[in-house]
Amino acid sequence: MGESKDTSNVSISQESVSSLICKRRGEVAEIAFMHKAISMGFQVAKPWGDSDRFDFVVCFGKLLWRAQVKSVWKKKVGYYVNNTGTNNQAYTSDEIDFLVAYLGPEELWYIVPVAALENRNRIYLSPWSQRRSEFARYIEAWCMFRGEQPEEPEFPMRRWKPGQPASGAETPASGSET
Repeated sequence: MGESKDTSNVSISQESVSSLICKRRGEVAEIAFMHKAISMGFQVAKPWGDSDRFDFVVCFGKLLWRAQVKSVWKKKVGYYVNNTGTNNQAYTSDEIDFLVAYLGPEELWYIVPVAALENRNRIYLSPWSQRRSEFARYIEAWCMFRGEQPEEPEFPMRRWKPGQPASGAETPASGSET
């Protein structure tokens, strides 16, 4: 058996994505999510159609989680991410377990439990702020899908580069097969 290669970080051309319509940008983020999650050893299922309030079911062992993926593609100091569906109602714990936010310009993922959203219609994510962000602990917090709690990141956070774990994030297990 050969060494497994870390393929969890795939660079997506910001120029090509930003010219797409909103629905297509969301589809690109969903594909990126599937690739990242599967590369990290999770099983991922996509429900048929667009009728459910969640985009994916993420499986780890006997754990099943409903995940809703959102994305932002325009570079800014901070990013507003919607926590609503087409009905403009905030997601609840009856509908999803995690809001997964992809910040395209940063190539960075937030895995936020729905309980942390407190029925807000949108949240503000600022990964490089000098102030401690209430959502900073969820940056690259893929461990949440294993039922584990993320560690608090160190502040101020260092600038993250694709291919490196974010502060408080983890790397896939060495030699694990995906």
